[in-house]
Order: sequence, then structure tokens, then C-alpha cells
Amino acid sequence: MRLDNRFVQVGVVALAAVALAGAVRKSTAKQDSATIEVDVSKPVGTVSKYLFGQNVEHEHGAISGGEQNMHLEHGFHTGGLWAEMLRDRKFEEGDLDGDGVASGWVPEERVANRYEELVGGRGPSRRYRIDHAEYYGGGASQAMEIYGDGSSHASIYQVGLHFSKGRQYTFYVYLKRSGKGSAWVEFDSLGRSVYSRQEFPSVSEQWNKYSAQFTAPEDTDHGRVRIAGQGPGVLWVDSASLMPADNLRGMRADVVAAMKPVVRQKPIRLPNQADQCLRDLPQVAVRSADDRL
Repeated sequence: MRLDNRFVQVGVVALAAVALAGAVRKSTAKQDSATIEVDVSKPVGTVSKYLFGQNVEHEHGAISGGEQNMHLEHGFHTGGLWAEMLRDRKFEEGDLDGDGVASGWVPEERVANRYEELVGGRGPSRRYRIDHAEYYGGGASQAMEIYGDGSSHASIYQVGLHFSKGRQYTFYVYLKRSGKGSAWVEFDSLGRSVYSRQEFPSVSEQWNKYSAQFTAPEDTDHGRVRIAGQGPGVLWVDSASLMPADNLRGMRADVVAAMKPVVRQKPIRLPNQADQCLRDLPQVAVRSADDRL
């Protein structure tokens, strides 16, 4: 009898599959009953001490606690090695609310219960927008277009920050503007008087760093930072930062102190794209916590 070659080929493949399945079952059965015997009286080599160490990665807020806590209030810092307290400090998270303001921040209209004034980021005398063409670092900045006379202003807040009574904090931000006008930064707590206000009477048409500091007069989980511009023109805001003044090269002093016993056991592996503060960790952690670098 003559068979079609196609059927012969199919039959051979089917038989091979059945044989392979049987071999796999036998192999699995053998693996299930396998044992390993170790004779500790006969060492065959020495394991290098450099194969052991610690690993630091960005998972679960280990580095940037505030940025990992987006399901709670904006910017609330709950942990992490990095001392940075602001979320979306470079205005790169986008405008999820559609009000022209970066997602880690809120416009003053929302804070002052005038949110209905904004339509697509536009208000009676101002417009908020994320600018991807003009920025200092990172790829985006917060732009505030201000119209009208010299008294017109616009501002953005970051809210839900934790401040500790008697603790000093340092702040900086990069600003530039078109047109003549001023800027300022304020620190306060919801429903309380302003803790501190730093005026920047003249903002350059080039990116420049502007700094401020304050001491918290009370404990609060409702602290706020406000960045404002006044006078017609455009104010661009980028690369803002708020940290406790006792930070160690950008790292939280309390976390560094807690990590000292671990970090002294070198080596330590850092993330592939570690921030500069992480690169300084091994050096900082082995020095005195009172030696502020």
C-alpha cells in the first residue's frame, strides 16, 4: 500500500512528541528523587569576601520616600534615604488635573477655593502651563503667564508637607522670566499664619538659583510651600528643592545614622543611575553624624 508523504511526516512528528513527553516524565521523576550530598570535611576552594555586600535600589520608597507616596497628600514624605521633601520637583509628571499645573503641585485658585476660575489652566489674569521647550533641567518647567498691571500675580503650592517644630529647612528653586516683575516663596501650614516669606525683587531673563530658609514654629502634617510671581510677563519655575537643613549631602541624617553599621560592612552596590547623594553614601555613613558635609 502506498502512503501519502504528508501523512507519514505527520505520523513521525506525533510519535516523536509522544516519546519526548515520556522522556520528560521520566526526567521529572528522576529530579523529584534527586539528592545532594555535601562533605564539609573536604573544602574545594575559598569564597572571596568581595562576593558579599549590600544592595541599595529605588524600590518601595527606599530612596525617594515622598515620590513613592503618591496615593496620599501631595509631597508627604514618609521615608527614604533622600532628604528631598518635594514631589515632582522638576515638573515632569504631567498635568493630570488639566489645570495647567504639574501633578505634584496645585494652583493658588484651588487653595483659595476659586478653582472654578480656571478653565484649561486659564484664569482672568493668568495662565498655567507645562513648558517642554523652556526648562533648566529634566525636560519641563512650570510656566505662569501673568496679564494685567503690576499687581497681577499667580502662584503654585505644594501641600501636605511635614514640618517639625524647631527644625530648620532649606529651599531653593531655579527661576527665569520675561517682562519686568518679581517673585517670592512662602512657607506656612494650612489655616495658620505664614512662617516665612522670601522676596526675589528682580528675576533675571536667564535661569538663576534663588534660595530661602526657615525654622518651623510648630509640628504639622499640613505644611505648604508657595512659589509666586508678580507683574505682567511669564515666570518659569524649575528644579525646586526643600530639605531639612541637617541633611548630609542630600541624604537624611537619621537614615544615614541608622545605616552606619550596615554600610561599614563594605562593599555596597548602588543603583545603576544613582544620584550623587547615593554615590556619597559610603563616605558619609562612616563619618560622624555631627560632621555636616
